[in-house]
Parts: sequence; structure tokens; C-alpha cells
Amino acid sequence: MLQRPVLVITTLALAGFLGTGCMRTLEEEYRDAVPTAAELSVEVPGAAESSSGPGAATGALIGERAPFYQITRDASRAVNGGLWVVMQVVAAIVRHPATEVDDTRAVWGPWNETLSPITYVFMVERVGEGQYHYALQGKPRAAGDDAYVTLLAGETDLDAEAGLRRGTVGLDFDAAHALDAYEHRESGRIVARWDVGTDPRFVEAAFEDFTTRRGDGPVSALYRYREASDGSGSFEFAFVADIDDPGAAVEEVVLMTRWDATGAGRGDAVITGGDAGDAVIYANECWDESFGRTYWVDNAGMISTEGDASACPFDEPLWSEISAD
Repeated sequence: MLQRPVLVITTLALAGFLGTGCMRTLEEEYRDAVPTAAELSVEVPGAAESSSGPGAATGALIGERAPFYQITRDASRAVNGGLWVVMQVVAAIVRHPATEVDDTRAVWGPWNETLSPITYVFMVERVGEGQYHYALQGKPRAAGDDAYVTLLAGETDLDAEAGLRRGTVGLDFDAAHALDAYEHRESGRIVARWDVGTDPRFVEAAFEDFTTRRGDGPVSALYRYREASDGSGSFEFAFVADIDDPGAAVEEVVLMTRWDATGAGRGDAVITGGDAGDAVIYANECWDESFGRTYWVDNAGMISTEGDASACPFDEPLWSEISAD
């Protein structure tokens, strides 16, 4: 007998949205309570594949690819990749008819693909007006029901009249990796908070000791993303890297990037530790709609000042208060 799954996340404040339209079945109601990978995605204006790793400023020249832009682009891919893996498993499951549906909950499964080594069960429970809890559990295919463990759990709060849709979701990649290290090669944990009914759309994701399928990491970081309806937005995050300065020590970089509807943007970074010593370095970079650098300045002469501040789509710096710790 399956036990009711225990949420693996800390509950955050919620309120939410359900689309208008024709009457939905109970099954559709429960299915709609689950966030999609697209709703949790971070959409930085697109460009070609990264030509550099996630280090910081590496001395680009005016007109060349702006490093702060590329760092932002690369970080957005990392966030999307981490959230996408398990959310796609959920999406595949709920495309099928529910196994059980009543006034309080819906259950999908036990379910697995023909060649999958893991059996999954997904459950959505209504806990109040427009409020839902959901969880994904898995077990080795040949194991008994007492072997189920929680891989994902979340809460959603929906309000059709207000047009809001918000929630939180926690993903336990350590638990998934322990079930089958080949099927789920990632490890670590991610907690995400999302609000897709507002303008701007908001996604916050905290990564704890996260490693990718390629073995990159572990990474612990906090990411905050906002996207307006016209495509403009902002992304703030902290990371550790060796900045292009004398010495090989790594520094902590806290970066706030913003862009307008054309993709032109500005990045404002605070750099501490490592070769910066006791100093606090403030760096500013701007780029055009082709993502080429138009301006660079920092208060330590780390890289020579280039371009003209008048080329920046945002006149004043905006500093993030998040931390890489």
C-alpha cells in the first residue's frame, strides 16, 4: 500500500490561476494543477551556442559577444535543464488517463515505459479551494510497493477569477539517482517557486549540490528570473569563477542582468574574494540587440574601460542582493 507522499520542500506563500473556458472534468482539473516545464523555464533572449564557459568577463572587445550576456544565457540553460528532466517524466505520465479520480484526488499509475527500470505513481490532491498538493513517487521496477520514494513534490494555488497561477515544487535528484543511476544521472536537489499569472512572470530556483548528466558540478546557487509580456526581463544569480585577473584564485560573482524587448541589455556585477582580496569590485557591461559589447567599466581596472555608457539601454546599475552561499 502506498503511503501518502511527504512533501520534500519548504512551503512558500502561494496564490494562482486557472484558465477560463468550458467546464473541465475532474481529471482535467487535477492535471491543470501541475506546472509544466515551459512554465518553469527561464527564457533569456537567444543567440548562438556558447563560445566560452561560465567564467566571468574575459576581455571581449567592443562588438564582440558580451560575456555577461553569455553567462546569463548559459545559466538559463542550466536552470531549464535541471527542471526539465523530472517535469518531462510527469508530463508523460499525465498524458495518460488517470487510474483513480474522485472529489479529493487523482492518481496516475503505477506507470512505466516498456524499457524503463523505474515504476512511477503520480498523485494530485485537492486540499482547499483552488489549492492542490502533488507528488511523484518511484521504485525499482521489480520491487514491492514498500520501495516507493518521493522524487518530486509541490503545491499549487489557483484562482480563475483573478487569473493567477503560483506554486512551489521540490525535486530530489538524490532519491532518483539512488533508484537508478543510469536512468537519473543527475544528483542534488532543486526547489523552485513560480508565478506565471502575473506580468512579469516570475521563476526562482535554488540549486543545492546539483550535478548534471555530464558530471558538471556540484553547484549550489540561487536564480531569480522575471519576464514581461513584451519579452523584456531580468535574471539575477550568483556563481563562483576565476575572473580574468592576475592570479588563479576563484571569486564570487553576483550578477544582475536586464534586457529590453529587442534583447539589448546590461549586466551589473559585484565581485569579491579570491584575487580581489578584501576589495569589492563593481563591474558594468552593456550589449546591443546582437549581444555584442557596447560598454564596459569596473572600479578596479580589471579590464580597460571600453565604449560609451550612453549606449546602455538602462542608464543606472541595478545590484542584486542574492548570494552564492
